[in-house]
Amino acid sequence: MLQVLPDTDDSAANRAAVELHGALVGAGLAVRTVAIAPGRRGGLAGVLPAVSPSRRSLAALGELRRESRWADVVLFHGTRSLPPFAGMLRRGPRAVLLLDGEERPPRSLARLRRSGALREVPARERPSAAEGWVDLLVDAAP
Repeated sequence: MLQVLPDTDDSAANRAAVELHGALVGAGLAVRTVAIAPGRRGGLAGVLPAVSPSRRSLAALGELRRESRWADVVLFHGTRSLPPFAGMLRRGPRAVLLLDGEERPPRSLARLRRSGALREVPARERPSAAEGWVDLLVDAAP
């Protein structure tokens, strides 16, 4: 599984994703966690590599494609973790988009939702234990 975060800032959401990484590894999954770009404040840059210089960089597309080649599932944390060119999801592993609060996914992802390549999980439906995450990710795998 590949987890994608929007940046390397030391935020509660990013710390939770790093903790989830540890729990999933402990549950026996192969997991890699990356950020699309460096954050403004940083804080997690030592444990969370950034794959491109900015969210809008074409390097992000190439690096996410390269990173996702080995993954069965890509877990995007919030819509800010989706690159502007999220159409890349049409090829490759299934994707799970974790929505924060009342966040709504971009309309441009409608085709991906209909095709089954993208599954959205609202905050209220997130599992609370590592076993629940494993079940969610296994269900999302092709």
